Amino acid sequence: KDRHPLHPREVLLADGAYIGNIQLLTPARQPTNGHLQVDDYLFNTILGFYRSRAEHGNCRFTRHGIFQTQYRGSWDHLCDAIHAIGHT
Repeated sequence: KDRHPLHPREVLLADGAYIGNIQLLTPARQPTNGHLQVDDYLFNTILGFYRSRAEHGNCRFTRHGIFQTQYRGSWDHLCDAIHAIGHT
């Protein structure tokens, strides 16, 4: 069972590489030989703000020393470390 189910009107944030997936909220693309409309530009700005918040959180995990080498500890210790890193 999904531990984090989405609300029916909830979507996930993604970058432009996932533009074809309708379940992901992606930035508006700039038209060929054209410019973004004002509302598309504002949408991209707001989406970028929230995506950057999530990416900074991901960076905290991926750059933490415990993840820079092969982990050899117990599963429980790893879960505790992830919890501590995510809440500091």
